[in-house]
Amino acid sequence: MKKKHKHIEEEVRKTMEMTDHIQQVEGNPFLTTRVLQQIENEKAEQNSFFGKLSPAYKLAFSLVLIALNVVVFLQSDGFSNHSAQASDSSFNIANEYGLVSEDSYELSYSYLQEK
Repeated sequence: MKKKHKHIEEEVRKTMEMTDHIQQVEGNPFLTTRVLQQIENEKAEQNSFFGKLSPAYKLAFSLVLIALNVVVFLQSDGFSNHSAQASDSSFNIANEYGLVSEDSYELSYSYLQEK
């Protein structure tokens, strides 16, 4: 029993000596600066209008904006009316400067009329 007890005491002594030789680990000196900067950024985000809103309100606001865009698009007859007017004015300008022959203009204009 004494032998076992001495062996345990010897192991404890060796372990304690090993802890005396352990060097202290140096931390990153900029760690606190980065952590504080992240905290300030989070506070700044929370102080903005959308930062204060919950994700459900953000989603609802986005859906309202999308619905508003769809309503405006449908009331303006989409692209068909605007593109025909833009093409017609482009042909008028090209014709005015003599860049379009009569045949190509009539073909293009008839193509637009079919749409």
